[in-house]
Amino acid sequence: MTTSYERPGPTKPKTFTNPEPCGWCARPAKKATDRHYSSEPYAGNLIVIRTTKSERNGVPYYTQSIWDGETYVHPYGFFCSQPCGLKYANMMWRHYLETRND
Repeated sequence: MTTSYERPGPTKPKTFTNPEPCGWCARPAKKATDRHYSSEPYAGNLIVIRTTKSERNGVPYYTQSIWDGETYVHPYGFFCSQPCGLKYANMMWRHYLETRND
């Protein structure tokens, strides 16, 4: 399943089979959903989480969030956000500076 969480850079999304807690704030990982855009409702074997129906030129148009039922994701490795990862890194660096033997 491809997700919209991919982005360039050193930090890649980390997927889990359970809603693992964030390494800093303990917020559980979110469901790894994907978007389905079509003029027909999704009829596959994935779970539809949310459906938005609109019209374009008089034709119904569906935007749906779908989930495989078992994959969760933290967008920033083991962290739910960049601030959580940064706070953890700063804590570890502070600990290193306080405990090193000069």
